[in-house]
Amino acid sequence: MPPKKKSEQAYKNAIEAAYIMWPELKEQELVPWRQFYNRPFLRAYHGLASVQSGMGKGKESLENFRFLLRANPCDNQGVRGPVFHKLIGIGEYKEAEQIAEKHSDGRNSTEAVFLFGFILIDFLKHKLGYCSQKDLEESMVKALRKNSYVIPLLLTKQITEPSDCITAHSMDEAKNIVFMMTETTQRLPGTLEWLEGAMFQSGIKPDDDGAILFALLQKYWILVGMKNGEKIVVTSNVDAMPGRGLRSFRLASGMKEHNPDKIVAFQYGKKECDDDNFLNAFVSFPYDKVKSIPFWKMLHAARYQ
Repeated sequence: MPPKKKSEQAYKNAIEAAYIMWPELKEQELVPWRQFYNRPFLRAYHGLASVQSGMGKGKESLENFRFLLRANPCDNQGVRGPVFHKLIGIGEYKEAEQIAEKHSDGRNSTEAVFLFGFILIDFLKHKLGYCSQKDLEESMVKALRKNSYVIPLLLTKQITEPSDCITAHSMDEAKNIVFMMTETTQRLPGTLEWLEGAMFQSGIKPDDDGAILFALLQKYWILVGMKNGEKIVVTSNVDAMPGRGLRSFRLASGMKEHNPDKIVAFQYGKKECDDDNFLNAFVSFPYDKVKSIPFWKMLHAARYQ
């Protein structure tokens, strides 16, 4: 028996055993996570839904994720994102928006997983004539502010298994979102082509001395491709920097002054950084070393909205 099929059967057996031992589970509307004895049952359902998703059993996977969200609305297992994206993938956009509204403040969500889903919803609406180009780009900007890696990673068409450890703005978060978005982009013709066109719609980087990049860094996390092949996510927005509340937090000099020969910014996830020496997290580079800035035109225009 193939490993995934074997895992699927094991989870099904665990769920069936739970129903035999506790028949009242079938009648319960809620199965709260806070009650410890419910957790093995909820974990088995989550495992089953995840395995079925990996097996291409989208309908079965969605129904099991839906069950978890109904049984445990607090969503301690983080299934609201997969449910949201799977509903988009089968064209149930209204229900998807209801899920987002109920569990993450809808279009005002601060979660990247929802904001990137709204790009897909609005792209379809745009194709049908129900969403303007301006509104579509606004949805894109909201999402890009939360994670710069997602769209470039999605366009590589390299689907990776989701990570168990996720932090905001990170590549791991992007991998999870791409994993969820791919089912929809495969069913929605023209999505990837539009995203690819939008990424460098006015050139791969501004034709200036770095002033636009400097302005963008004051507001957002920006993905910058360097000529040496390195890709970094950086910002000079102090409010966005992790650790800013610690007494040991320090800023690098030159960060607030534009100098085309030395752009200074905080790099997300820099390994050399620790809580005792924040200066290690700052990088500097001349604008001439920058090769690309994805979506720079869209983000720059959004500054004035």
